[in-house]
Amino acid sequence: MASITRFLADTLKLTVNVAKSTVAQPWKRKFLGYSLAWHKAPRLKIASNSLKRLEELDGWIRRKLRCILWRQWKRPYTRAKN
Repeated sequence: MASITRFLADTLKLTVNVAKSTVAQPWKRKFLGYSLAWHKAPRLKIASNSLKRLEELDGWIRRKLRCILWRQWKRPYTRAKN
C-alpha cells in the first residue's frame, strides 16, 4: 500500500485517503456500485440498490413515452383502438 500511495502522490500528483483506501482482491471490493463476482469466470455484478434505481428510471421513462403517444393520437377512434 505504501508504494502505491507514493506513486499516486509523487508521479500522478493525487491525494490518497488512507482511511478509505485498501488493497484487496477485486471480488472482495466494490467500486461505484459494481463488484466482480468469481464463479466459473469473473463477472461484473451490479449492486442491488443501483439496479433498483435503474428499474425505477425505466418505469418513469416508459410512463412518459405512453403519455406522449396518447397525446399524439388526436382522433377518438385511434385512442379507442389502441
